[in-house]
Amino acid sequence: MIFGFFPEGILTSSFLAGIIFLLVGRMMNRYPPKWPNYFYGYRTMSSLKTKETFDAANAFSAAFMIKYGKGLIAFGIISSIFFHEKYWWLFLSAGMGALVGCVIILVYKTEKYLAKNFDKEGKPI
Repeated sequence: MIFGFFPEGILTSSFLAGIIFLLVGRMMNRYPPKWPNYFYGYRTMSSLKTKETFDAANAFSAAFMIKYGKGLIAFGIISSIFFHEKYWWLFLSAGMGALVGCVIILVYKTEKYLAKNFDKEGKPI
């Protein structure tokens, strides 16, 4: 059998990471982090310049976390169908690759958004 279902792999794949992305994104939408905050929210040098940059970065990244979370869940389910237990190493590699890729794209797009809408001091353009 080439295609099977790898149910144990669901919990170790991008499926679980997608659920975490989705839940955290929704939590950040519903309960936006307060500024300054050292435990919760999107925090980089550019997002911590002013309250406006912090709020904009968190709203922008929360929306993308929800979007990417749904994509990771779908990728986790699809990859658990196509990769059999025999290819568990490929299954885990694909899930980790998708997760790392989503995190890199999330940070890149959020930083690009901040650079486009705020100047070096954190004032809106």
